[in-house]
Amino acid sequence: MSSYRARGMGGNRAAAPLQEDQEVFNANMAKQCIIVEWGFGKVVNTFAFIDFHKKLKLGLSPVGLLVFTAILLTNVHTCYHGSETAAYFECLPPTVWEYFGVERDDFYGSEIEELELD
Repeated sequence: MSSYRARGMGGNRAAAPLQEDQEVFNANMAKQCIIVEWGFGKVVNTFAFIDFHKKLKLGLSPVGLLVFTAILLTNVHTCYHGSETAAYFECLPPTVWEYFGVERDDFYGSEIEELELD
């Protein structure tokens, strides 16, 4: 994709049907939209208050801060528990340390013992 926002090919299908390459483009874009929607769905499922449109009002609630925080914490949740998107692409999510770009030793110090989980 380019750095510009991509949009599906539209138009009046009765007057001018889409060409084959336009149909392929729309099909590919639909797949990408679904994958992006999985991410938004995880945010809403994890933090349900984000979906209450009547409660979140611009000027009365810090909507941007709440959404930003919900997305950040959902990303941290994904680091620990994975996601549909990671499973779909057969890749592991980053560790929390990788996500925040911090070395573990820098955070805890060099005298850290590894915990063994049984």
